[in-house]
Amino acid sequence: MSLYILIKMIELCNELFDINNLNSLVRTEFDKEINLKDYDIECFSTPKNFRDFSFIPKKGLNLDRIIDLLEEDLTKKGANYFYLSQTIPGICEAIKNAYEHGNLEDNSKKIFLLRKFSKEKLEYVVGDEGGNINGNFIPYIFLIRENKKDGSLDSANDFYSFCGKHYAPKGHSGVGTKTMHKCFNQVKYFRNEQGGLMVNLIKPSF
Repeated sequence: MSLYILIKMIELCNELFDINNLNSLVRTEFDKEINLKDYDIECFSTPKNFRDFSFIPKKGLNLDRIIDLLEEDLTKKGANYFYLSQTIPGICEAIKNAYEHGNLEDNSKKIFLLRKFSKEKLEYVVGDEGGNINGNFIPYIFLIRENKKDGSLDSANDFYSFCGKHYAPKGHSGVGTKTMHKCFNQVKYFRNEQGGLMVNLIKPSF
């Protein structure tokens, strides 16, 4: 190995903002729990022309019922099977994340689910009532956005691999964020008044 290549490898390993390097400055700083309530950020305000499907799980998250609801709603608007198959998985992953990571599976906490439809675009807002988020999620979002822009989203690591884990915790896959970005053209994140995370999913209409 030449000295030049060795120097370049060392530079790459020590690059402060390398989000793929667990030991880089940016990854070390974000390797902590983050509570959105600690930040003075303007809260997301949902426009009144969204249809509200929000719910409180009470007895646990019933995704089958939610899928039926989403399918019925979009089918009435004219969506075909292919459009449903390329849309509903992304919404379901956002709902699962809100329930599991935001509300920590607390069946008394609300899951926000709102939808707006027009000839130009379909838009959803999914949110939770607050809790800590894994700080690694922040650089992971930048990585996913970069991969989507480059057309290499499929090659991006799942979230737990990105965090240096050898496998996902039981009941989790770590691919929810990737799925949302595959199903929707835009995925934006905001804070709500409860200190929770609001995910705004946007794609062209059918």
